[in-house]
Amino acid sequence: MSVISCFLMPHPPLIIPDIGKGEEKKIQDTIDAMDKIGTLIAEYSPDTIVVITPHGNLFRDAITVNYDKLLVGDFGSFGHGNIRQEYINDREFADAIVEEATDENIPAVLIDYNLKKEYMLDSRLDHGVLVPLYFVSKYFKIFDLVHITYGLLSNIDLYRFGQVIQRTSSKLKRRIVVIASGDLSHRLTRNAPSGFSESGPIFDGLIMQHLKDDQRIEIMTQDNKFSEKAGECGLRSIQIMIGTLDGLGTKNRVFSYEGPFGVGYGCVELTVTGKQDDKKILSDIERKNNAIKAEARDREDEYVKLARKTLETYVLSKKRITAEENTKDKALMLEKAGVFVSIKKNGELRGCIGTIEPTKKCIAEEIITNAISAGIYDPRFKPIDEDELEQLVYSVDILMEPEKITSKDMLDPQEYGVIVSKGRKKGLLLPNLEGVDTIDEQLRIALRKAGISPWEEYEMERFRVIRHH
Repeated sequence: MSVISCFLMPHPPLIIPDIGKGEEKKIQDTIDAMDKIGTLIAEYSPDTIVVITPHGNLFRDAITVNYDKLLVGDFGSFGHGNIRQEYINDREFADAIVEEATDENIPAVLIDYNLKKEYMLDSRLDHGVLVPLYFVSKYFKIFDLVHITYGLLSNIDLYRFGQVIQRTSSKLKRRIVVIASGDLSHRLTRNAPSGFSESGPIFDGLIMQHLKDDQRIEIMTQDNKFSEKAGECGLRSIQIMIGTLDGLGTKNRVFSYEGPFGVGYGCVELTVTGKQDDKKILSDIERKNNAIKAEARDREDEYVKLARKTLETYVLSKKRITAEENTKDKALMLEKAGVFVSIKKNGELRGCIGTIEPTKKCIAEEIITNAISAGIYDPRFKPIDEDELEQLVYSVDILMEPEKITSKDMLDPQEYGVIVSKGRKKGLLLPNLEGVDTIDEQLRIALRKAGISPWEEYEMERFRVIRHH
């Protein structure tokens, strides 16, 4: 088999003794597991190691593949530029992956000189690559490297990109090992980097069990909202890795799992045992995706259905629907309020536009206007196109009357949104957003949106919303 084995490996820089300065001893099980993986890869002696990382040049809408001739990196960001690694890039492999992915309409780009110059990118190896290979290179040094950073794509495209890696390795007759670099939840304990979330330990338990039991469909169809709440950075790496195993049976071994710093570190091997037709699961993933979408659509109320129909009609026909012909709920036609329409794709924000106060004759008109604006005119994103419509998830927030407050202690990011203002500058942040768990974080984002320095004097208002999703 061209794909010999796959590994999940974490990437905490403090696992390196010079960086950890003794703290690494608290994750000794992980160190032992990483050393074990290094010895196994040495035994397999692959031609090329493919590492999938969250921390390279991450694009929202594409997977990136490093095209430097020599792949070089160090731990300078962690105070140790003297700990340096360099590897030969398997550029033939990198080229072939991106070429086939493009042919398959999977968004993927080579990070070459021109792209680096245009977007001011840094192509040095990131710690998501350096930490796993620190352990591999202790035992095995004669290999080429392919350095991939996942994009915020659908589970289908991530899986299909993994299939491309597998097919490319076969065509080029490369014996490869695939490393999915990723930490699990960053929210396991109260002192975790992102604070505590009940979703964190549950997420880690599920992922480790699914890997142990080879439950690939469950991994591929993890709920995006749930994984966001868990604060993970490894799921998409794992999903591409699972794609590289399409049609292949594996023997799975969990070497370790621990999280003493509030971040989950898991080490797992999936050793290829041979071809296995029931492991061709792309159509199964698509079926489950469709079932999840159908269930979500069934739960949509009239507010969300109106936002969806508005944007779909506008994208497909460039026509704006009317409130009178598309609204049954009298409250939508009679009441006025500020409205925000938010659109997500693959769990990531795709557009959000709203009004703090009513600007139209009724809520229905407000939804129609803001749905088109969120999908087409949000300056942070390119306009939504027809191919994306089926992947979109909508929510509609109806804003209650704001009230002035004199202290940030009167805020609660779960219950209240916040409006900050100074003169003509104004910024708003909705309540109960994923990843916004503290008052300071809520204010920091709102001030940044307004262009107000935290050191300036400014006014604050708080408001509640009725959220429809």
